[in-house]
Order: sequence, then C-alpha cells, then structure tokens
Amino acid sequence: MLLLGVDGGGTYTRAAVAAPDGRLLGRGEAGSANTATAGAQSAGRAITAAVAAACAAANAAPADIGAGCFGMAGLDRPDDEPVFRGVMEAQGLGGASALVNDAVIAWAAATGGAPGIAVVAGTGSIAYGRNARGGEHRAGGWGAPIGDEGSAYWIACEAIRLVLAGVDRRLPPTALAHPLAQAAGLREPADLCLLARADGHADGRPTEAALAALAPVVAQAAAEGQPEAEAIVRAAARHLVRLAGAVAHALGMRGTRPDVFGLGSVLAPAAAGPTPVARAVDRMLRRSLGVPLRSTPHPPLAGALALAHAGGLGHVPDPQVLQRWAAALCGS
Repeated sequence: MLLLGVDGGGTYTRAAVAAPDGRLLGRGEAGSANTATAGAQSAGRAITAAVAAACAAANAAPADIGAGCFGMAGLDRPDDEPVFRGVMEAQGLGGASALVNDAVIAWAAATGGAPGIAVVAGTGSIAYGRNARGGEHRAGGWGAPIGDEGSAYWIACEAIRLVLAGVDRRLPPTALAHPLAQAAGLREPADLCLLARADGHADGRPTEAALAALAPVVAQAAAEGQPEAEAIVRAAARHLVRLAGAVAHALGMRGTRPDVFGLGSVLAPAAAGPTPVARAVDRMLRRSLGVPLRSTPHPPLAGALALAHAGGLGHVPDPQVLQRWAAALCGS
C-alpha cells in the first residue's frame, strides 16, 4: 500500500508518497494551500501540483495511493471543508483520505499518536492536543489579521508597528527600522506600510507569508539583545503559552505534566539551537504547567503519513517507521 501525506501550510504545500515500512518514495512542493489567504483556486492548484510532483517522483499514479491524509491550514469551520474536500477528491486517489487541520498532523508528528500538545508557530499559530481518553481540543489558528498571535506574521507586524510609530515620532525611532526595510527590499522604513496594502506580492506569496518572512530579523535582533525585539519575543511567547494552557485546561491535563511540543519556524530549533521565542516559551511553560517545551525531529509531513498509515492499516506506525520517514524528509 502506498501512503500519501500532504502538509498544506500558509506559505508552502508539501506532499510525500511513502511505503508503510518507512521508505520515502517521492515528494513535491508548491505554494500556499490556505484558502483564506491564497484564495480557493490558488490553494487548489498548489495542492494538486504538490501531489502530482510527489507521485511523479515516486513513479506512481494517484490511483496507486492506498490511503492519504491532508493536513490543511485554513480548515477551521464546517464551511471550509467542502472546498478542501473537493480538491482532495479531484486528485483521483485510489484509497480513502483523511482531511484534518494542519495542527493535527503536527501533533501526530510530535507525539506519534500519544497524548500531548503541539504548539505550532509558523506563518500562523495554533495549538492542538489529545488526552489519554482520546479527547481533543484546539486553540488559536483563527488567521490574520484577527488571530495568529505569536506567529511569524504577528511578530513581523508588531515590529513594523514599532518602526512606523518611530517614523512619525509617536515613539522613539527603533533600531529594527533599517534591518526590516532592507530584508523586505524597501528603500525606507516608512515603505514597510506597503506590505500590508498589497494583495499578494510579485513573487506570488500571500501578504501574510511575505510579512512572516521578516520575523527572523526580529529574532536575530532579540538574540543580540535589542530591547524592543526582546519585548516582542516575550509577548509572542506569552501568546503561545496561553494557547498551550487553553488546550491543557480544556482536556483536563493541567497538573498532569503533559508533553508540550513546539513546531514551526518560530519554535523549531535551528542549527544554532533553540530560537529566542522557544527559549522564552520554555521558561514560561515551566512556570505555568511545570513542563519544558520539547522539540521533535519529526516534521508535520511525517505526521500526515502517520495518520494516512492509521487510516489505511488501522493503527499508527511503529516509532522506527516514523523516524525513517522523518530522517528522509529532513535529510534533503
């Protein structure tokens, strides 16, 4: 049986075809799959392109897929499901596929199907968990501009607000101004306001993704001790810890020391170690829930494959299988 996993995020859509024994056979990548930010047609094209590329790399046809799992950013309300399900069914897969929010595949990747909480902070932010009784709960993930607190998008927006307040002297000028403008390819800090006015950008990215790409500038400044950047990092961490706390409370996991995992570009360790936000979240989690922030070597796409395995074979894969998929996905 061939398995298909799809991780449809706010910036990229990634797909993989794998075998149940842990072999990764093919993978594909395309743009944003979030219908709320990229639009239904663009998101549908991205999903189709990523699936087609993964199948081609695996020398397989979609009809050869025995089971799949699509983890989609923007799958938040019952009304969202028909759009995604239509795109999923249009792939012509040979077997049934699960359709879940992308936080669920992040949770599956982190925990392997065991009780725990995943806090995902990439372009957007969300937390999802399950307890030992199978109860589930999610918090956040409501999208920009009204939600996604603590995400890369939110961090960049907070920094740009500071820059613009400094431009018009509501606040003292910030040292973040010129690094942010330079990273955005703009001549002047005041031009950062243009990023919020554009409906998409020249490279085809949604506005949220283009803004989120500036978050590493803030993280780097915080790592270097820049006070305003440090304040934004602490505020982001507080938001993310609140998400984890809301899930723990809803699932009756407060006081049980639940495993809490951090995923996404804002929380996942880089080559230099934990991100500034991850370090702050770790400190706050230890105080509020009595647990550290755990990292995982398993990318969300491995979680999608694990849930496809559960749907097609009736059980989650062995940990060694998940590790083989993760190693292959992270090694290229």
